Amino acid sequence: MKKIYFLGPEGSNTHLAAVKFSAALIDKTEMKSVYNIKQGFNEYSNEKENSFLILPLENSIEGTVRETIDNLILSNNDNLKLFGEITLDIEHCIVGNKGTDLKQVKTVTSHPQAILQCIDTIYDLFGNDVKIINSTSTSKATKTLLPKDNTTVSIANPLCAKIYKKTVLKSGISKIENNKTRFVVINKFSENLPLTKPTKTAIT
Repeated sequence: MKKIYFLGPEGSNTHLAAVKFSAALIDKTEMKSVYNIKQGFNEYSNEKENSFLILPLENSIEGTVRETIDNLILSNNDNLKLFGEITLDIEHCIVGNKGTDLKQVKTVTSHPQAILQCIDTIYDLFGNDVKIINSTSTSKATKTLLPKDNTTVSIANPLCAKIYKKTVLKSGISKIENNKTRFVVINKFSENLPLTKPTKTAIT
């Protein structure tokens, strides 16, 4: 069975991209989450069976995800190929425990890209002295919210809130409309991939 490695845990935007990619494949796939981009490259490089690695590459607001590019360059694996890409509309929400009053929030946690994409709303809602904690993913930030803590919230998508039984406290908080992220599908098992139109070439 093919594996799809994605930046997790389950419920991350990369997980949504992986699900979308999996739906386009004929064969059944097994989802496998990694906790950071470097781990994703390390585990995927050691994979022996046909599989894919999906990682964020570029956001319409914050630009290139440097960690993905840097690890692609430094991987020292000539077999890694950019197999495809997936573009998702990103919906950021304030997520927390049921009953949380936004006026009582003192801490916001999420992936640094999500924080930056929503920074204006964060300061407008919680003030300039709000504590910001970076997490390796939006889903991990949501997953690790303590059940009785109504002073800490995460930034994540609605599906992530549902998966971890949290509440969407405020939706549509990105500072720019039409927020999109492009994800790259990496594959090291395909040789001499046929060129079909439209085709893209990437230089790193």
